Amino acid sequence: MGAAAGTALLLFFIGLIELTGPRPPAGRQATVTPLSEADGAIHLAGTGSWLPLARALARAYETTHPDLPAVVDSIGSGGGRRAISAGVIDVSLVSGPETEHRQLDCCEVIPIAIGAVVFVTHPSVKITGLDRRQVVRIFSGQMTTWPDGQAVVPLLREQGDSATEVAVRFFSDLGPAMNHARQRGRWPTLLTDAEMARALEATPGAVGLHDSGALRLAHPSLKVLALDGVTPEVESLADGRYPLRRVFSLVVNHHPSAQVAELVDFIRSPAGQEVIAASGGYLSLLPAEL
Repeated sequence: MGAAAGTALLLFFIGLIELTGPRPPAGRQATVTPLSEADGAIHLAGTGSWLPLARALARAYETTHPDLPAVVDSIGSGGGRRAISAGVIDVSLVSGPETEHRQLDCCEVIPIAIGAVVFVTHPSVKITGLDRRQVVRIFSGQMTTWPDGQAVVPLLREQGDSATEVAVRFFSDLGPAMNHARQRGRWPTLLTDAEMARALEATPGAVGLHDSGALRLAHPSLKVLALDGVTPEVESLADGRYPLRRVFSLVVNHHPSAQVAELVDFIRSPAGQEVIAASGGYLSLLPAEL
């Protein structure tokens, strides 16, 4: 079975997991053969915001392991947790607020990096930053034009999206404003990070939430805004000046295969850290010396 067929099989099983509801009981339930055993690849899947960095890490890993490809797919953080619990994938890619590390009985959660949740606009928008008051006014519908008169087009993610969760925890009035807009169908609601990025690229005046590191790697034409005068850089993440942060973690079985353990070791190694640093958008949580 090739990697493309393996990906299709992955998505099929994820659909079954989503439809059948409750997660499997604690402990690995090997009712489905892991895809790596079926097609010879290591399968990583989870939140879309992880994908650009995960693919960069996979490409670097494959330079020294050309016979062991790493396939990366987007199924959301929740889908990734359910898939790793069911034994369908090898590594789950999850992200969430720093205070929210959801442990799984069957698996180990390995924090890798901190990323900045950012407000992003179409390149045509001429401002370079927003303050807290403007953010709430935009998503409550009170601010309808940019300073040059161009219409503001807010774009939303679905409720429960991890970037949105980070933002609404910081802005007390933002969650109610976004929920009200969703209920009224006032603005488009995008279901994936890729859809959000494409909508931002295609819509003059658009503004939405995304991940700074993912945009640097995959959508560099989009404009990342400063917040309260602070730009989302590695330095402002490290010293805490930029407040909208989330942790990117790997989730692996407590007893991974030798191939999966080798990939995780690579990501945690100096070579993996070089890939994270080269992205320019993430603060590594890994020790400087291993």
